[in-house]
Amino acid sequence: MYTEEEKNEVKELSSKNRFLRDIEKIERIQQIENIDKIEDAADRYITLNHLDRTAELMSSYREFVKIALKYRVDEIIDMLK
Repeated sequence: MYTEEEKNEVKELSSKNRFLRDIEKIERIQQIENIDKIEDAADRYITLNHLDRTAELMSSYREFVKIALKYRVDEIIDMLK
């Protein structure tokens, strides 16, 4: 579970982090392509959306992975509601 403070922090980060904003799309990629790890699904999201791996994008990716390792995907989705 998570606290209200953690929820607010993740919600605030989502305004700057496209991976958090698109977590439902990333989860769908994980399910469709039968990918075990959410970070691998996020990497696939980069490829499918033809995103350039800029320093800024990869920083957001690392931030997303850190959060995804701390909370379950369904918890993150709930936090963003």
